Amino acid sequence: NTNNVPHEAIEAKLFTKNGIAHYFLWKNNLLFDENGVVNGILSSGLNITELKQAQNLLTDKELKTSRLNQLSQLALQMQDEKNSWIKLSEKLQELIQCDVVYITTWDENTKKAIPLAAPAEIYDFYINYTYKPGQKSLTESVLEKGEALVIQNTEDTEHISQDISNDFKTKSGLGLPMIVGEKKLGAILVGFNSYHKFSATEVEWGILAANHIALALHKSLLINELKKINEDKDRFFTMLSHDLKSPFSGIEHLISFMAENQEALSDAELSEMLNTLGESTKNLNVLIDNMLSWSRLNRGLMKLNPEHFALSELVEDVCNLLENQAREKKIILNKDIDPSINIEADREILKAVLRNLISNAIKFSYSGAHVNIKSKLNEDKIALIVADEGIGITNEHLEKLRKNGSIPSQPGTANETGTGLGLLIIQEFVKLHKGQLLIQSEPQAGSTFTVELPRHTKTYS
Repeated sequence: NTNNVPHEAIEAKLFTKNGIAHYFLWKNNLLFDENGVVNGILSSGLNITELKQAQNLLTDKELKTSRLNQLSQLALQMQDEKNSWIKLSEKLQELIQCDVVYITTWDENTKKAIPLAAPAEIYDFYINYTYKPGQKSLTESVLEKGEALVIQNTEDTEHISQDISNDFKTKSGLGLPMIVGEKKLGAILVGFNSYHKFSATEVEWGILAANHIALALHKSLLINELKKINEDKDRFFTMLSHDLKSPFSGIEHLISFMAENQEALSDAELSEMLNTLGESTKNLNVLIDNMLSWSRLNRGLMKLNPEHFALSELVEDVCNLLENQAREKKIILNKDIDPSINIEADREILKAVLRNLISNAIKFSYSGAHVNIKSKLNEDKIALIVADEGIGITNEHLEKLRKNGSIPSQPGTANETGTGLGLLIIQEFVKLHKGQLLIQSEPQAGSTFTVELPRHTKTYS
């Protein structure tokens, strides 16, 4: 029955024994005899496999381009919140057509990977995952290489610690670095739960997507940094208004009193008042120095001038400067500094850090107490410790100090005045050296401040 014979061209998909698909375009033509009666059908086929593959590639590219554009738009509108990062990881998962995507940030100071995002179903697991000391993470390996890293078998690779591989279902992975300029932001892991051979196209699209996400992460970090600068500025001026008002008010009243009663005041009384004025102006000078330091730090004008010197010499210099302050309160400065420790740092900046810490320890210690200054050394860090036996810090103020880097200024045990800016500046000075300030305290038992700095040099032999 020729009515059932299709006359239009039809497309057929055939497979070889090896499972390879081939595409053909078939066309049926009716054959007629001399009387015009159909007496046969001529079927012809054209191999269109290459054309079909090109069309499929184009369609796939258009789809991926659309998904990449969606990912880019999402990245540009990113909010630093859980749902935004989940959506971003899911868009990348959709783009690559993989089983899972992990986004991890990188802390250059501690050399640690920090989980940031994953699809919703595994987000909580991943965000709470902790990399243990000594483990080799894929993020670390990718950033060391500085380019995409293909791992066909996560159970047999030098790029990931085996115990990390055991914690995840991923069998094959693609590590993608997130680097903007010289800044290492983190990495993305594209994972498959069964063994997968990554194509050059998958790697290419992964790199494109990682670059977009890196820019989004960089933008998020810059926004957070800007917010912190604004918060620090507000806190700075709040403290500044408080700390300036007190000494200026005291100076004003004292000068007014001296002017009104100069004939009635004895030489001894005048001398005492002049000493008080001297101390007040000295405190104002410290406050102004702190203001200038804070301003230079936030404008990026303060640069390190590192040099090699013995830590014990620096401690000795600072203790000599503060000898009178300690003697007035009968406070003993105990120094236990390894004379063999040589440090590479900005001498004047580190001197300011130590002077502020020891001065505060004296200020908040009772008469006759001890302030202990000692050092510790391990393979990669030098610790400088200042411990007092003073009034300590309340838990509320300690939490504020750890969160904000400062607390409201308070009088010392002998009613010494001061500024609340000191610790804020100290923390910034320590960060300039890629170090950290650790604080332990207990009310009425004392405080311990530990400055940890990277060890750049060996000890003297």
